[in-house]
Amino acid sequence: LAASPRGLAGTLTYLVTYGFISLAAFAVITVVRGPSGEATQVEQWRGLGRRSPLTAGIFTLFLLTMAGLPLTSGFTAKFATLSAAWGGWQSIVVIVAAVTSTIAAYFYLRIIVAMWFAEPADEVAVVLPSIGTRVAVGVGVVSAVLFGVLPQSLLSAVEQAGVFIR
Repeated sequence: LAASPRGLAGTLTYLVTYGFISLAAFAVITVVRGPSGEATQVEQWRGLGRRSPLTAGIFTLFLLTMAGLPLTSGFTAKFATLSAAWGGWQSIVVIVAAVTSTIAAYFYLRIIVAMWFAEPADEVAVVLPSIGTRVAVGVGVVSAVLFGVLPQSLLSAVEQAGVFIR
């Protein structure tokens, strides 16, 4: 896939997008705390939308981005990667990736439903984020929206970077 210029651009798009979003999502996780540290169980995220709507909204954006929802950078990344694979006659890879992305979306939606539609978990609190956490989350939000709504800026940048990598 990465041997062709289009495949390389798709791969770089995916790496850049999911690099920003993964870092930002983990930054959000660090500020949601239970009695024993970071909230790592889905049940601990219950009702976060009522307790801290901004934190829940940002985390929802990141989860929808990872699911590949249109108008997010996750969609741009998946589209760039899978269209390059489809054009390279690797249709079975595209089909498997589409099916596994659909399955993964269930797990993201499960967390979103818990945050917004369940009763709040009593033992969870949102702590004040550090400046580094704020920067990581801010970059994640900007990249999720900007590269989803205006994907050409990212696609052009990775095509130019691909020239230097090849």
